[in-house]
Amino acid sequence: VTLAETATLPPSRALNEADLRPFPAPSASDVDRSRWLAIDARSHASIRLVTHALTNGAEVRRLVRPHFERGRLLASGTWIISDDHALEGMSRAHEESIRTWLVAPIDRGTVRQRLPRIGLYVPYMHNAIDTGWLRLVLEQSGLPYTEVRNSDIDQLDTASLDVLLFAHQPPDSLLNGNPSDSYPARFAGGIGEQRLNILRSFVQSGGTVVAIDGALRALSGPLGLPIRFPLAS
Repeated sequence: VTLAETATLPPSRALNEADLRPFPAPSASDVDRSRWLAIDARSHASIRLVTHALTNGAEVRRLVRPHFERGRLLASGTWIISDDHALEGMSRAHEESIRTWLVAPIDRGTVRQRLPRIGLYVPYMHNAIDTGWLRLVLEQSGLPYTEVRNSDIDQLDTASLDVLLFAHQPPDSLLNGNPSDSYPARFAGGIGEQRLNILRSFVQSGGTVVAIDGALRALSGPLGLPIRFPLAS
């Protein structure tokens, strides 16, 4: 909240019974074409709601700074459905117990959203359990994704993907994969030096790599990330 915005905030007071009641969801009779639907982003279910809206052609925005309106402060990161899909969004939000508010159009401080093109790295390893859990999170969120194998990284560029996800995997397993003397060529090997260079070019061209735990330890050095691991043994 900016200094100027604090001047419009109501004075502080003790909580009363009304403050503790569940916040009433907007009703269909409240909706008109001039109102936007603000969606609380603090729940995982809100991602499913926004993904569904984007998939069905809704115009979705996101607040990049706090917004104060009619005694209510909308936090930075709040999702906004800013077109005729607000009514459907309200209905789905009610089913998912997601908090929403009807607001007047917001002139500034929002960014138009689109579905990211997500790639999920899937190794040919018997112990890739974490990749399965990450896949489950994506599917529960309704986010579409593309499986990316070692050979797919050879053609990786920002024209095909926006973000590439790496679940936790021990660094040696990620970099070297299965031994070539025990597995067919298709299932042997890991990222390797050549593909690390491709990942570096992908990031330098504007792509995003999200790596978790062991995958981060494996990629941080080759990608030139200034990251320390103070808890590493």
